[in-house]
Amino acid sequence: MQAETQLDFFSKAITDAVKRREYPELEFLMRDIFEQENKIVLLAELSDRLTSLVFEALLLCGLPYLLSMQMDEYRQLYQLSRGRGIAIYQISRFLIVHAGVHKQVLQRLCSDYREIQDIDQFRPYLEEAKPLPPNQNMMCELIYRDYKIPAENIVRFKEKFSMLGSD
Repeated sequence: MQAETQLDFFSKAITDAVKRREYPELEFLMRDIFEQENKIVLLAELSDRLTSLVFEALLLCGLPYLLSMQMDEYRQLYQLSRGRGIAIYQISRFLIVHAGVHKQVLQRLCSDYREIQDIDQFRPYLEEAKPLPPNQNMMCELIYRDYKIPAENIVRFKEKFSMLGSD
């Protein structure tokens, strides 16, 4: 499948699944993405094409696949997103909110940390390492319940990045 055709297919299929609230279908789509040789390129391109809610749903439902990614692949994801503010925002927001990453982890992952620093919304979490506000945590819990995300996947995802921050 040609790259642009592949992106169009995945963008439409993912968006349609979220519109229909067919969240289990997103895990199958993520599996299909991860079977591709260019999976990291696809994720970077999709992060720039999909709305925040749709991209977040894809990543959350595909968490088992994200858990299998090596840190070098996360770095490659950031490198491929360099200069594309929406992609950097989407990836960083997901990692801050759902993996609990802070400044030192993002500095290790991002090829140009200034791109993340420039996003005003992230400043409190990056400079002061503040925890998410209680209403954000409650919102996450509701999303996890709605998408049927196993709690152990969220815990494992947070642990994966907490180890990177403690090196």
